[in-house]
This record gives sequence, structure tokens and C-alpha cells, in this order.
Amino acid sequence: MATYVEGASTRRGSTRAWIVVGAVILLLAAIGGGIAIGRATVDEGVPPPVAEPAETVIDEADPEIVAMIDDLHVAIGTDAERFASFFTEDGVLHQGVGPAAGWLEGRGAIAGAIQSWIDEGFRAHRVGDVAQWGNFVAHGTAGPGDVHVGAAIYELTPDGQILNMWTLS
Repeated sequence: MATYVEGASTRRGSTRAWIVVGAVILLLAAIGGGIAIGRATVDEGVPPPVAEPAETVIDEADPEIVAMIDDLHVAIGTDAERFASFFTEDGVLHQGVGPAAGWLEGRGAIAGAIQSWIDEGFRAHRVGDVAQWGNFVAHGTAGPGDVHVGAAIYELTPDGQILNMWTLS
């Protein structure tokens, strides 16, 4: 009795045929599903219009705020207690980014840190205009010779004291 053995090339051919048939069936199912989904969304009607977002207005800061910030920058190099007085009693100075990042909470902690900066000869000044949006204010900063360039962002209370100050460099 003889046994018939199918060749490898014949098996590959039938396997390929089944793969092609399966792919065609999946493709037709996907197209049919897409058409059904498309019909379902068409029947739903038009969605309601999206409300326009409130306009964000960024302007030059109020001249009194600009004067306060300029006074703050004079104090950062000369008078730690005066610098801290611009903050609320529980105000926070957030310093920098990266491994040296941290924060100082309260006027006493802020004054102590600023005094050490003054003792080390640190100075900074405002660079460019002061921008304001709501109770937030921001401007560029730089050290002597315009090195150590960064930015300062403030969150102010309604009476103009600093609640939070972030320094980024």
C-alpha cells in the first residue's frame, strides 16, 4: 500500500490561500463596520456648537506694579528685610529648577536667604517689559553683565503683595 505525502510547496500554497481569504474577510468586515459607524454618526445630527474660550489678555503691567518690581530688584542686592516685606506674611519664594530647586516660606525665611545672597554679592535686575494677566505678573531677569538670565513670575494678592514668586534660570 502506498502513502501519499504532500510536498512542502503545496502546503505553503494552501496556507497562503487561507491567509489571503482571512485578510479579505477582515478587510470587508472593517469596511462594513466603518460604513455602519459612519451611518450611525450621520443619523445623530449636528453636535451643539462649542463655546468660545474666554480671551486671555496679556498686557503691560500696571505702572504701580512695575515700580514695585523695580524696588524689589533694588532690595534683592541691598536690603533683605525690605525684599521680604514685598511678600505676604506666609508668602513663598520658589527658587529655580533642577537639583537646586526649592522654596522659602514666610518673610523670615525669605529675608534670611536673601541676606546670604547679598553677603555673597548677588545682584539681579529686571530685563524687558513686565507682563500681566490677572493677578500674575512676569518679566525677564539677569545678573551683572546680563549673565544668569532667567525669568520671574509672581502671583499677587489684590492689594499687590507677593503670594508666590517663582524664579527660573
